[in-house]
Amino acid sequence: MKYYCNLFFILLWGSLVFCLGTPFFLLFWGNPRLNSLTGRILAWPILTFMGIRMHIQGLENLRVKRPCIYVSNHQSALEVVLFGHFIPEGTVIIGKKQIQWVPFFGLFFVAAGNILIDRKKARGGLSILAQVAQETKERNASVLIFPEGTRNHQGGTLLPFKRGPFQMAIAAQVPVVPIVFSPLQTIWNAERHNSRSGTVQVSILPPIETSGMTKDAIDALSEATRARMQQELSTFSVK
Repeated sequence: MKYYCNLFFILLWGSLVFCLGTPFFLLFWGNPRLNSLTGRILAWPILTFMGIRMHIQGLENLRVKRPCIYVSNHQSALEVVLFGHFIPEGTVIIGKKQIQWVPFFGLFFVAAGNILIDRKKARGGLSILAQVAQETKERNASVLIFPEGTRNHQGGTLLPFKRGPFQMAIAAQVPVVPIVFSPLQTIWNAERHNSRSGTVQVSILPPIETSGMTKDAIDALSEATRARMQQELSTFSVK
């Protein structure tokens, strides 16, 4: 029952925010600050209603004074709300092209300057990522992307990483900032229709510099980042 009550509130509050915010989104079209502002408006009531507390370590690592690539593990749609609680200003998100067709949310996603990728065009996607890297650097914007490429319901073990985020970071010569969420299955499990109150732990790891790296280092950068994130994720599993 609690799962359905929480789901109803998420859908209700989300619909109100994205529906009533439409004129505001149109007025400030293309401004990436819409992400952080809307995220906070969305997150606080939902987290309070669900009884979710967030314990965030490493907030100082978000204060990178230049563009960067934020990479995070991806377990659940609930992360949209969780990221809203702390996503830095000037951050854009890379998502699937299909997002644009979600009523009201799709409009917001595009209006906030976020980036849509067609996963069916893998080669084109990589060239798009290179263009995005240059564009975000010129706009002084950072990018949030999920390198696993899909939701990972295992929680405790990361899937293999895609090369795209690290290609972007090296092409733009900007740092990679890893973000690790603790396993969310006990807080929100859509498959089993379970939900309960609790604490979500988040670790924001120190930036990994890419200055001087070339495309030959993409795989090494990906592997090093994944290793750091997996190590941090493993500490959550034993806490």
